[in-house]
Amino acid sequence: MTKYIDGFLIPIASEKIADYEKAATLCSKIWREHGALDYVEAIGDDLAAHGPDSRGAAEVFGAQPGETLIFAYITYESREHRDAVNAKVMADPRMKELCPAQNPEAKIAFDPKRMMYGGFRVLCSKPHSRMKHFWISVYRPTGYDPEIMEDEAMAREIDALNDEMVTAGVRVFVGGLTPPRQARFLRNSPENRTTFIEGPCLHADEHVGGFWVLACEDMDSALEWGRKAAVACRASIEVRAFN
Repeated sequence: MTKYIDGFLIPIASEKIADYEKAATLCSKIWREHGALDYVEAIGDDLAAHGPDSRGAAEVFGAQPGETLIFAYITYESREHRDAVNAKVMADPRMKELCPAQNPEAKIAFDPKRMMYGGFRVLCSKPHSRMKHFWISVYRPTGYDPEIMEDEAMAREIDALNDEMVTAGVRVFVGGLTPPRQARFLRNSPENRTTFIEGPCLHADEHVGGFWVLACEDMDSALEWGRKAAVACRASIEVRAFN
């Protein structure tokens, strides 16, 4: 859930909007890759005053003729999360093309001395209602022994994937399961008599070895995480939505 926001107001000349949009698209990609929850860039559309006692945003900010305003914000889980994400962003080599502080020769579409910036704690916010929960299950062949078949490289990739999920704010739960032979199966009869059986419910060539529960906007987002899980786990992955 969003608890911290970085906000920006930037005056920009109309002829520089196309250049700015190109840079903003790259920035959005970089910030999201490093864990920002959301990244939005908006361009001024209605900046005039509405009412005798109000002033328009362009006037308050001091925009010159031929200029408009960019309103941008980036959302995070907390100020600490913001600081961690920004540290990764500033270390990203792609930022050298965009940040005069790192590269004096960087060409940007606005005057950074006129940019207004601030970090804000969320005061009031309605929870995001579009997020859905998805079950991402990892299938293993019968007889699979993780202590033998999972090497250090696989363990590192799975750990890295878990870190990426946490940073992106999508991981709700993760867990590995014991082998099917250690399962306990309960069957209830029409007479409400419960039979207790050692072993799995079904005897099959594959079983669920572990799973994630993720909060994603849609199936496409969940499938992308499933693709990453398939690569990290070297396994078949099933993605299902909760009702």
